[in-house]
Amino acid sequence: MANTGKPAAKKPAKTPAKTSQDGVEKKAAATKQKEPKLTDKVCVVSCSYGSLIYVNKHTGFTVEWDHFGDSAYMTVEELIAMRNGQRAFFENQWVLLTGDNADAVIKFLQLEKYYTTITSVQDIDNLFQCTPEELPGVLARFSSSAKETIARRAKELVDDKRLSDINVIRVLEESLGFDLIS
Repeated sequence: MANTGKPAAKKPAKTPAKTSQDGVEKKAAATKQKEPKLTDKVCVVSCSYGSLIYVNKHTGFTVEWDHFGDSAYMTVEELIAMRNGQRAFFENQWVLLTGDNADAVIKFLQLEKYYTTITSVQDIDNLFQCTPEELPGVLARFSSSAKETIARRAKELVDDKRLSDINVIRVLEESLGFDLIS
């Protein structure tokens, strides 16, 4: 090329192409939930019929739920104490964590294995929308305590005439081992 006296136009510097790995890392960072603080509060809903009481043996902190579906707010710190001292609240699915930060708290407390089948009180009611053919397989995944909760909820709905499909009721009775029509 001949020198014409004009400065050569600079080409813009090439930026390295984003690899799919960079995209994955950025997406993971964007969707990563921030770790909850010990003082963060989360809504804790009772999945137990009748009165349910939690008492921290060390501090005396007490929460009482009077009815199925009642809720109370607890700090992450208190939930750690519950998990460490009275794990049955989670293992037996006596309580559910709900709200915007519930998933992050469940992950932080490593409670995922207890909440694979029920994640909300609405999930229990949705079970009754299953067909009689689907119900036995669905119900087999629940712990015995969760089955009792489901049976009590079904009994309440039968008594209130909100659950009236006799085929569903019969399958629930057989699968759960509870008499729902008496």
